[in-house]
Amino acid sequence: MPATPVRLSDYTPCPFHIDRTRLTFELDPDGTLVTANLAVRRTGPPDAVLVLDGEELVLEALNLDGRPLSPDRFELTDTALRIPGCPDV
Repeated sequence: MPATPVRLSDYTPCPFHIDRTRLTFELDPDGTLVTANLAVRRTGPPDAVLVLDGEELVLEALNLDGRPLSPDRFELTDTALRIPGCPDV
């Protein structure tokens, strides 16, 4: 499937800023486990949804502020993880 072009006139700044990313990789021939720890802060409107793109991933756990996030607090699709209601820092 060809990529959809993004035009400058359609661009809006991301409503969140990632200040720090820490990735840990556990390599295995049968499957690699990646743990991501992100320090994220809101830079947009209070009702903005945090969207993290990703394909062919398996979500094993999701924590927000160090606490597990229940499945009714996020949406996982084939191409993205969407987290509404992220608290301000």
